[in-house]
Amino acid sequence: MKSLFYSWVIFQIWVGIWLFFSPFVLGVTEFQFATNNMLFGALVVILGIGMIFYEYYHRERIEKRSFLQGLFYPWIASQLLIGAWLFISPFMLGFTATRLAINDMLFGTIVVALGIGTFFFELYHREEYETLEHVTQRA
Repeated sequence: MKSLFYSWVIFQIWVGIWLFFSPFVLGVTEFQFATNNMLFGALVVILGIGMIFYEYYHRERIEKRSFLQGLFYPWIASQLLIGAWLFISPFMLGFTATRLAINDMLFGTIVVALGIGTFFFELYHREEYETLEHVTQRA
């Protein structure tokens, strides 16, 4: 189950890398559009790396009430906001490049879906973890 989570988050990191480099690949030269994608692509990568650290350290090394546990919901909220911004940014910024606008709307939707999926995966995984912890304490 843990490998599924890591695969999910690594896919998110690849999405962020694509968002970062997509203006160059798609040939967009407008500075504000390229900067928008580079900034939010980098943020998606940072959130993905943060989720890997969260999962590894929270599950393996840190007590249940940890600093990282408090960051989980802000991470997910940030990811949802970034995905929503990527979806509406072509309209708000007035993208002239249709390829980049479609790219941002598609990958904004993917980022939102990854955020929602990570949230539900964590809820399922937390119940499993708490059940295992409860059984260990009773034994």
